[in-house]
Amino acid sequence: MGMPRFFKLPKPKSFNYIPVFYDEREEKLKERVEKAANELGVEQKPQEKYKPALARGTMRSFLKKSKKTDRYSSIRLIIIIAILLIVAYYIIVNVYSR
Repeated sequence: MGMPRFFKLPKPKSFNYIPVFYDEREEKLKERVEKAANELGVEQKPQEKYKPALARGTMRSFLKKSKKTDRYSSIRLIIIIAILLIVAYYIIVNVYSR
């Protein structure tokens, strides 16, 4: 079990890059298979369309998130400073009142 934390640490960003390779032999083979299937009248199942890993607007949502966390960190800093000032005032008042 870990210690409970006062502040929430951000999760590391992951980057999932899948390289795409072009194989000329494979392309020619696909063309020949399609041509043969068309000549024989055999129906082939449609291939899945390419879907990019990064959807449109991903960076925009990331920037909005980062602005939101900046705002929360500013509010957290103000609260910590206020608490420290109250504690310092309490200590100073008790020390000089004796």
